[in-house]
Amino acid sequence: MQGGRRGGYHRHQRWHVGGRRGPCHRRRQAEGHIDVWKIAAKPGKPLAFGGVISGDREAAFVGLPGNPVAVWSNLLTLVAPFLRRCQGLTRIEPAPLTLRADFSYTVKGKRVEFVRVRRNDRGGLDVYPTQDSAVISSALWADGVSPIAAGTSVRPGDLVTFLPGPGWNP
Repeated sequence: MQGGRRGGYHRHQRWHVGGRRGPCHRRRQAEGHIDVWKIAAKPGKPLAFGGVISGDREAAFVGLPGNPVAVWSNLLTLVAPFLRRCQGLTRIEPAPLTLRADFSYTVKGKRVEFVRVRRNDRGGLDVYPTQDSAVISSALWADGVSPIAAGTSVRPGDLVTFLPGPGWNP
């Protein structure tokens, strides 16, 4: 495992967040702290937030999952707002909108699902045909996400939360 320190951040060329017993996790614990390890979101886990300590300096640490769609979802919903806060901005997230769902969707698991959606010409939201996290084209197609709570269903005509995605600027 190779690592390097540059200014206020710490980088590792390889890091696997899949387990607490791995060498990378032990190194993180020895050099700093992990405050958040896993999140109840799909796509999105595992995700690690913490800090790396070097002498009397500390830098933020964010460990992202290996799945590209999970990385996109985490960047949109968690990491970008965190980075904006670190920059001193006060508007760190777009205001959520309430829009009509023009789709059906059921969340069967125990995690909130950030469903890739796009605004349509009818004033509602369309859902990408497959929410499989291996389909990176869904992130290119979507202009935001709709968080759907665990164990719930959405029917056409229901009002849902829409979080604008890439392209939103504070």
